[in-house]
Amino acid sequence: NIWVHWNGGRIVQRVDDGVVGIDIHADVVGWDEHAIYTQRIRNYTSKAIEVEIRRSYDGHAFFKSKLNPTLYDFRTVQFTTTIQPAEKKDHHFELVTRSGLKATQSNVTLEEADVKP
Repeated sequence: NIWVHWNGGRIVQRVDDGVVGIDIHADVVGWDEHAIYTQRIRNYTSKAIEVEIRRSYDGHAFFKSKLNPTLYDFRTVQFTTTIQPAEKKDHHFELVTRSGLKATQSNVTLEEADVKP
């Protein structure tokens, strides 16, 4: 999701809409960065453990997950999980960060995603 500004004018347009191509006279002014992360947790003990994870993100971000996250504050996501004895769990989540012209606020928004729980 890339937006460009045409030099010599006041036109800003999305590039990937199939109508606009990259022009040498255009400057990139906004874009989205997509990343998929895995949080791996291992329990080496003989008892089940409760784990609380907090992650802070700068900028205008969307946290997409099936982990039932909550917001700790306006830019910090938290979720909890239980890991059984001698178990290893992978928790997947996606982060979409808007930058440039597309960054209209500085907070995290929670969304449900299609990534594995």
